[in-house]
Amino acid sequence: MRFILPFLLSIAMLTSSLSAEHLSEDLLNALQEGAVQSHSDAFLVWQDNELLVDYRSPECPELIETMSVTKSIVSLAFGVLVAQGKLENTDLRISELYPEWKQGQKRSITLHHILSHTSGLQNLPTTSEEIYPASDFVQLALTAELSDEPGAKFSYNNKAVNLLAGVVEKLTKESLDSYLKEKLFQPLEIEKFHWTKDKVGNPHAMSGLQVRPQDLLKLGRLVLQGGQWDGKQLLDEAWLSQALAPQGSESCGYLWWRIPENRKLIISSESLKLFSARVENKDLVTSAAAVIGAYSQSSELREKLKRILPPEVFEHSEFQRAANEVLVEVANEGLLGYNANGYLGQYLIIIPKHNLVIVRMIAWSEDYDKDTDSYQDLLPLLSSSFSR
Repeated sequence: MRFILPFLLSIAMLTSSLSAEHLSEDLLNALQEGAVQSHSDAFLVWQDNELLVDYRSPECPELIETMSVTKSIVSLAFGVLVAQGKLENTDLRISELYPEWKQGQKRSITLHHILSHTSGLQNLPTTSEEIYPASDFVQLALTAELSDEPGAKFSYNNKAVNLLAGVVEKLTKESLDSYLKEKLFQPLEIEKFHWTKDKVGNPHAMSGLQVRPQDLLKLGRLVLQGGQWDGKQLLDEAWLSQALAPQGSESCGYLWWRIPENRKLIISSESLKLFSARVENKDLVTSAAAVIGAYSQSSELREKLKRILPPEVFEHSEFQRAANEVLVEVANEGLLGYNANGYLGQYLIIIPKHNLVIVRMIAWSEDYDKDTDSYQDLLPLLSSSFSR
């Protein structure tokens, strides 16, 4: 199964365990030290109804942009819709809401396809090239051509995800942010948040939600508790199980990433052939051949590639896309938990077996350095600690 050059790691959840293993003092100290060293603005660890770590930097703002963690929260809106009887299941064809799709291959695209990154809609990997300049993100998605047959291929797709704001509005007659405020945020007593919108007023679904760290923690606890909060079932439990199960890939559910107990990143001679067919620069193929092998940590592979490739090549979106889709094969074993993650190193981590929720947030600054500030060691540290 192919997956994004594991700078994105996976994750998702379901119910808490009564026999949760308590985090040791050494592990808590190591986790917080990593948060401080990576210049985190907020780092929270919650286990067994107790907030074990509540770290804030001196410059921590009240609201922090969640980046692509927003996608996972948008996904929860559909769990609410099912619980409220406004949505039967994810087999809903988008063309039932947008009749302009009742022709060609688009007529077969369902809500499942959008939520699982398998819609096949054309998508440029860099949002600044096409999405942010657009005045209407929903309309941009509706008018996109198909690059793949719907359901045939997993491909991380910001453009398609933005259509979900329109889907929620069609189903509820309310904007996405208003609907979530009333049906989800208010029951959780999330009172302060901001949602970035496009020029015509659509809330961004790919990113854009700014919340307080303690409120992001509440959303993680809601998922950990199977969608229940204060005795009320806010999310349909069967839908939540589906959302956290493998959908577009073994690594991804409905906009939630799955954390394996063990993971290997494999570059093989077979995947190198596929990579060679995708890139024009044959020097890249020669460089990629030098890293054939299996890796247990994404940071190990990343550092090796960075040593071999010039920075302008390693950071180029075309190389990243080809590496994500065909060069690096991911082999996952077991399931540790789930997570939502985003640019800069935003994390909402849920580990049911240990009744554990972790939030890591960092605000954008001119001094941001993704090599030192994205806390790349967070998930590997957790995985190695719990697999002992």
